[in-house]
Amino acid sequence: MTEVVEFAKSLGMDPNTDSGLLWIAEEALRAPLPEGWHDYIDADGNVYFYNSSQQISTWTHPMDEHYKRLFRRLKAQG
Repeated sequence: MTEVVEFAKSLGMDPNTDSGLLWIAEEALRAPLPEGWHDYIDADGNVYFYNSSQQISTWTHPMDEHYKRLFRRLKAQG
């Protein structure tokens, strides 16, 4: 559960006040990479993501922004 709580924080959640939305963090942690994306490990052991067709890389999972928006939208709906 610690991993979920830490990831929830990275999505902008407060694990105490947003406990009803922790399922979003759980789902995000299990989210597959979108088509065209692959994960790699750099020389220092850090994971990064690369899309060869778009020739872009990122340190954050390509779906993280989707889950941040989902959280903000559901939180706003109260």
